[in-house]
Amino acid sequence: GPLSTEALLPLQEHRAAIREAFEDGGGTDEINGRLNPSSLQRDVVRTLERVGIKGVLEEYTDPPSGYSLDIKIANSKLVIEVDGPSHYSHQGKEPLGRTRMKRRHLERL
Repeated sequence: GPLSTEALLPLQEHRAAIREAFEDGGGTDEINGRLNPSSLQRDVVRTLERVGIKGVLEEYTDPPSGYSLDIKIANSKLVIEVDGPSHYSHQGKEPLGRTRMKRRHLERL
């Protein structure tokens, strides 16, 4: 189910710093045909850690679903997917089918 207000409070207290990480931009890095965390994702992780969020896990694999999750906060149900341009249509307005499907699946976990 959804997180309680108490679980989200640490993130709400640091909203400006977290927003800044998202607004800095970034993209997907690809090295030797393997996807690596984007610079935007790394910025988000560093910002979460800088503002005191504990248990930030990057590139976490969810055991029940097998999904690779960009960021998970340990001991909580909070997951952050950092969806860059490769997750959207060429106009950048609509998420691709695979992105929509993953979002639906994650909401049900």
